Amino acid sequence: MFYDDAQNVYGHPRPNWRGIGLNVVGGRAHVMTECFRNTRPVIERAFNFLYGSWAKDRSSEPTRAYGDVTHLEKAGLLVRDGDRWRVYFAPRDGLHPQFSLLEDRQREDREIVERLRWLIEAEELRAEDILLLTHRRDRAQQLAELVEAAQLKWVDTVHLVTRDRDAAVKRRGQLSVSTAASAKGYDAYCVLVAGAHDFPPTMGGRAYLYVACTRALEYLEVFASARTDLVGEIERSFSATID
Repeated sequence: MFYDDAQNVYGHPRPNWRGIGLNVVGGRAHVMTECFRNTRPVIERAFNFLYGSWAKDRSSEPTRAYGDVTHLEKAGLLVRDGDRWRVYFAPRDGLHPQFSLLEDRQREDREIVERLRWLIEAEELRAEDILLLTHRRDRAQQLAELVEAAQLKWVDTVHLVTRDRDAAVKRRGQLSVSTAASAKGYDAYCVLVAGAHDFPPTMGGRAYLYVACTRALEYLEVFASARTDLVGEIERSFSATID
């Protein structure tokens, strides 16, 4: 059984064994010290988004207890380096995340479709290895319809997770579209996050953005078509050097 403070998007108190109906005798909980899902570039960006490293207003920054920051620092798994956090609990290296800020939503839509076409046709990525995420349910539905209308090669079906939660994911030829809230527990080799401007710069909004970004096993790309405080943070993060 695993628990991750940083994905507690609903702000529930941290559970204990007795609180979930288990009487555990002997032994202690073991704290994991390695991230097996994400590469370091992905988790480091996401963690800095969560903690508002590039925020002008720090009032929405989570407390240190929220992500057990003090424990991670003591274990040498998290180090404050100037205005950002350096992550050492994800040793696997990988591609750096990408960010695109477009003029309007129509241009963002076209860019997302072209990126999907490039990933599937040029890079030969399977449709079932791609997850397209956003913050709002209506935007998720619009994106699903957009991908269906594009009739991308090798994409047999588009699975709108918010509409059909019980359907199996990662079916052959199936590309999944979801909100960040409905994507908890999912992952994919490639994650595209659309409409980053819809994530509010609140603790809950940051947590949802963190969840969205950390669904990516290997490749992460974030899209936006309006300037907001959080989009400004994302843009500043990509102009900063994260080795």
